[in-house]
Amino acid sequence: MTDEDAFHAALDANPADSTLRLIFADWLEERDDPRAAGYRAMGERGSRPQFYVEESFPWSWWWATRDRECHDLTDDWFIEVREMDPGNTSQFVKDFLSRRAAEDAAALAFSRLSREQQVAILQTSEVRT
Repeated sequence: MTDEDAFHAALDANPADSTLRLIFADWLEERDDPRAAGYRAMGERGSRPQFYVEESFPWSWWWATRDRECHDLTDDWFIEVREMDPGNTSQFVKDFLSRRAAEDAAALAFSRLSREQQVAILQTSEVRT
């Protein structure tokens, strides 16, 4: 198991652990990984994907827009996650087969936002815990 695998195993065991996301962000930053800022933003905001089960979605981890009850991303951040998968036609839900895949996508999407968007996200008063 790699160090990254250990971080993800710990997050799988406790998906609500924002502090671990911040430590993981530091670890990623030390390795010049583009996901570092995104994991830091998720840790600071308390954002995380949610496990979702419904008849039309057998099971998946997902991010949803603000009007859905979940630990969500801001609209511009969520849109960037959706844009990374042009085949996704849903305006509400982006589903992933693992928590890790959902968070990696969100972290990479955050890195694609402008610096101004990133700062605005981190300064928003709509931070969830």
